[in-house]
Amino acid sequence: MWWDRPGLGDGKEADNKHSKNIIKKLAECDEHGNALIDLVLVLLDGSTRDLGTSYELINSVIIPNLGSNKKDRILVAINQCDVAMKGNHWNHRENKPEPPLQKFLDEKVQSVQRRIKEGTGVDIEPIYYSAGYKEDGEKQNPYNLSKLLYFIIQHTPKEKRLVYVNNISKDDEM
Repeated sequence: MWWDRPGLGDGKEADNKHSKNIIKKLAECDEHGNALIDLVLVLLDGSTRDLGTSYELINSVIIPNLGSNKKDRILVAINQCDVAMKGNHWNHRENKPEPPLQKFLDEKVQSVQRRIKEGTGVDIEPIYYSAGYKEDGEKQNPYNLSKLLYFIIQHTPKEKRLVYVNNISKDDEM
């Protein structure tokens, strides 16, 4: 089941409403008492430094309401790694970060990991990626997207992984 929620940051009242809806959705169970939500994927914007609202959502809303196996039910991914540091140090020809950006992204992963661990006691392993794009004749291939898919599959219950096989893109560029 895929359930996409709007992000927070639209004001205190809207944030409270979104938080309550997320908590309600995380509490839903099937007829056998199993949680309907197997995995929560939180996407962070790699191009911004202001992640306070995201940490509040993760630490105060999502993780406390995941029940058991919290570590296996959340994945934090940092999107747009290619435009972190204002797009500097991204090697477009090789489609990968150059050493200064690589260091920055690794430090961002460590910072996210540390802040979540400090706030919740849960040790997660964030990853970073770029979805790629095609726009006005320009194209950039995805970066670490297969790693993101691997992490999603790894955190999906084994009995539900087969659904991914039938939905993998046949596009060679992906």
